Parts: sequence; C-alpha cells; structure tokens
Amino acid sequence: MSFYILLSSLAGVHGAGAQANYAVGCAFQDAFARHRHSSRLNCTSLDLGIVSDVGYITERTDVAQNITLLYTGHDIVSESELLFLMDHICRSPSPRSSSPYNTQVLARVTTPAQVKRSGLLEEHAWMQKPLFRHLYQIDKEPKGEVQQHGVRTDYGKLIREATSLAQAGEIATAGLTKRLSRSLSVPEEDVDEHKPAHAFGVDSQVAVELQFWFSNEMRADLTVLLILDGNTIWELGLPAAGKSEHFSRKDRQNSAGAHRCVCNPGYLRVSFKHSAREYYLF
Repeated sequence: MSFYILLSSLAGVHGAGAQANYAVGCAFQDAFARHRHSSRLNCTSLDLGIVSDVGYITERTDVAQNITLLYTGHDIVSESELLFLMDHICRSPSPRSSSPYNTQVLARVTTPAQVKRSGLLEEHAWMQKPLFRHLYQIDKEPKGEVQQHGVRTDYGKLIREATSLAQAGEIATAGLTKRLSRSLSVPEEDVDEHKPAHAFGVDSQVAVELQFWFSNEMRADLTVLLILDGNTIWELGLPAAGKSEHFSRKDRQNSAGAHRCVCNPGYLRVSFKHSAREYYLF
C-alpha cells in the first residue's frame, strides 16, 4: 500500500478521564503503526483532539470548548487542517527512508506555557505526568510573570473563613463540582451534587486524582474507597471539609448541631440536616 492512516486520538498519549479502554485502543494504534514501520510497511497513526466543522462537535460547540479549555488545553483542529495533515501523510517518504518517529503525528498539542497564557492558573492533569515534564522547557515564560486572566480559588482560605461545618461542606462541594467538570470534560451545570460520583464516570483512576486534589487543595485525607462507594458529591464534600486541616477542631465544636461523642473522646460527632437528610461526621 502507498499509505495507511490510522485515525487515533491524543487520549492514547496523555490519557482520558473515565475512558481507559478508549485510551488503550488509541495507544495500540500508535504501537501498531510503529510495528508496521519496523517491517518497512507504510503506516501512520494520526492522533487528533477536537475536530471542528464536522461530526458531533458541530452540534455541541459547548462540549468542544469545555474539553479544550478545562481538560486538555489543546487547540481545536479545523477540517481543512485535518485534510492537510492527511495529504501530507500520503505524500510522506516510504518507511525505508523515514524515521520511525514519523509514524505518529500529534495534532495541535500545546505546551504548559501556552496553556497558562490562555488564562488558566491550574495545570491540566496530563501536564503533571513525568512523561511530559520536558514540555516545561518549551516557550518558557519569564520568571515572575503574573497571570493577566483567571483567578485561582483558594479553598483552604474559604474553609478557614467558614462559620459552620455546613458552610464549609458547601465550599468543598462547589470545589469538587468544578474539579469533576474539569476532569471528566462535562459542563459544570450537569454535575448534580445529589448524584453519586460514579454516575458521572468516576473510575479508580479519576478517584486517585480526586484523592490527590483533596489533599493538595484542602489538606483533607479521603480514601479512594470512600470516593467510589456510591456517595453523592455532597457526601464527599462534607467529610472533606470536616477532615480538612483548615477547618479547626474549635470550629467543629462551635458548629450548629455539634455533639461530643462520649464513647470515644478522641472523635467529635457533628450532625446536621441538609436537603431533609441528616449527616454524621466522625
């Protein structure tokens, strides 16, 4: 064959939240193209992100913007750019004279510096992986440059300023809602705090990321089992706020409805009602 093009995805390179099977399939296509090249056979894996002008994205532009801005940070590939890439691959030299690196083409991959210039203060999850640390040396920004767009929310400060556990729980829940929207590439308004996390596609990989996020943003230690155990978003935000180092024990004692557990003086039981349901935190 004169050419052999596999339409793959960038998910095989940096992963995709709640889509492990899809990411593995894309990674296989990349490896298969390299294998054919080693046998001196034509094959190129074209790793794409969001493609505009055609397909599902033309009907849901809000989904495209949400994925590119909040999750991957990659630019959208236009239909004309896609056709140009395919034409270029078809005209590429034979595997006998080309490098094995030519078997995989990554479309519209951005660097951390480019993402920060777009106004986001928080790095995307894929940028934190060791595999991509070298990208920080590309388009490096001058030290001390201040972001002109976007404001990062300090959840630790907001929890410290909370006057009750219920208020702190609402802050943690709001933060978790935004994080899930970012990690799973779904609109924030579609994340219902009264639904369990797994209803939005949270798997073990995403749960580990959320565990790290709780620890980093709120100084709260939540187990992966708790995240995957069918608890609602609110039922995760509440214990996160209660266990947060920013929410002091004195604040717990002063919370409305707080009672000391006489059976175990080392713990404090806090109970209150939210949406006609009563919650207990130990």
